[in-house]
Amino acid sequence: MISRIIALLSLWAVCSSAMGLSVRTESWSEDIVLRDGRQIKVEREVGWTFRIASGDAGSGFQLFKNWPDKFWIKFKHPDTRETIQWQGEQHFHPVLIDIFDGVPYLVVRGRPDKDTEKYYGCPELPYIFLKYEKGFWGKWTPIPEELATGILRDANLSPSYPDFPHHIDNHAETTSQIYERRPSRDLSREEVLANIRKVERSSGGYFQAKIPRSYDDWHYAYKNSYRNERKRGDCRLPLQPLPDVLLPKPIDVELEVVQSTDYTVKGTDEYYQSLLDKKGTITRANCANFFRPPNPENLMLGERFTGDPTGNIRLPYSGPTPFPSGRMLENRAERYCNNKFVWFVA
Repeated sequence: MISRIIALLSLWAVCSSAMGLSVRTESWSEDIVLRDGRQIKVEREVGWTFRIASGDAGSGFQLFKNWPDKFWIKFKHPDTRETIQWQGEQHFHPVLIDIFDGVPYLVVRGRPDKDTEKYYGCPELPYIFLKYEKGFWGKWTPIPEELATGILRDANLSPSYPDFPHHIDNHAETTSQIYERRPSRDLSREEVLANIRKVERSSGGYFQAKIPRSYDDWHYAYKNSYRNERKRGDCRLPLQPLPDVLLPKPIDVELEVVQSTDYTVKGTDEYYQSLLDKKGTITRANCANFFRPPNPENLMLGERFTGDPTGNIRLPYSGPTPFPSGRMLENRAERYCNNKFVWFVA
């Protein structure tokens, strides 16, 4: 009975999220300075969406959790006085707005998937550039990064929901003291910049005030994983590891017996362990001197021999296999080296 109740509650939560049900909303405004020095007031709104959560560390189990993750903005065009609005999908945060040659542009932070690709396109980095197109309804259209105007560089919108306190602890402070330190609902330019710096520090560089245009510009601590991984629903093209280098067929030769030893092993691992026990110079650690990735931030390029001046000769059985990929469950070869030979052990 308990499992049925949990299943029904879970289904209800999923359906509620799919229908865009918000538990509550908050609204505020921000004073935004455009690149040309003009200032506009942007009305902001955020909605809390219902989702299933297993609980944060130390907080215990939580079946449901609310999170501020759906944003709206509204402002008046400083030239035409037209009221322009934008409504984002879940988990997409507006971070920059500006006007160039009379055309409004918006930069949104988020990771598009196959469901949201129709709204945001599928850029490589989690920053989407949108251009406003006038019309009876007006709409925001995604544009490629290379077509985005060069002025879209510095974030000028709060990249997250500002923390407006709701609960008052009467034992700690009086109501008047609480409201004296409570943030204003009309955020000044300085307060917006302070929030930008706060989120930049707490996100490990995933969000940054200087909008990145390439991986070189993006200072995210885990950008290598972002580049080389494909999670469920990722709209980017699946990555394919380089094919293994074809080796010549082995040559059968008749060996001269110079020493004979009797031993019994159950498998290949035990054999190589016995080999290493007798010849300690053959180790996996030695291989680090002979191989290197041509680009440490792009695992798809495999590895190269350090002694090759051209830098073009690839290893057979090179790895690692990017996760996830169609070959992630393969048994890749282990490598053992001394100062002269390399053993690839399947």
